[in-house]
Amino acid sequence: HALRICNRLGWTGPSGPVKSAEAARRRVQAWLPRQLWAELNPLLVGFGQQRCFVVEPRCGDCPLMLGGLCAGVSRTEGPT
Repeated sequence: HALRICNRLGWTGPSGPVKSAEAARRRVQAWLPRQLWAELNPLLVGFGQQRCFVVEPRCGDCPLMLGGLCAGVSRTEGPT
């Protein structure tokens, strides 16, 4: 869940989506304050399980999408 969501939100940086969870972790930890690292993964997992699904994510009523923090699935699906 965390890899997919980090890629979709563009959190993996200007060079684009990554293929591995380890690469996503390194890129996010490069800019996210250390005190937030431990709580981020459970939040991303829950978000992925309840809203940002692999197939048919609920973008239409997503607070991140509505707040302009995510451009939606079409922007950052990443490499396969």
